[in-house]
Amino acid sequence: MEFAQSGEAALQHIDDVTGVSIILILSDINMPGMTGLELLPKAKAARPDVPVIMITAHGDAETKHMAHGRHKNPLGDEGANDHLRPLNCV
Repeated sequence: MEFAQSGEAALQHIDDVTGVSIILILSDINMPGMTGLELLPKAKAARPDVPVIMITAHGDAETKHMAHGRHKNPLGDEGANDHLRPLNCV
């Protein structure tokens, strides 16, 4: 498991590990510098075979809409809304 402190560092790491298996990219939407929404299309362009999960503590409708609008729905006709659920932590 590897961690990056920013979107820029994550992209650098993705580029550095060419030929190495990456099973998942987990990213916050709100990060310093490059946001997760800016990272998403760049990460998918570099590694289209790797699933990306976006998380945020700010689950507003605008953020959700932007995330869907910036990336082709990998879930096909089923719809991503069927798979997005708020997570309430206590």
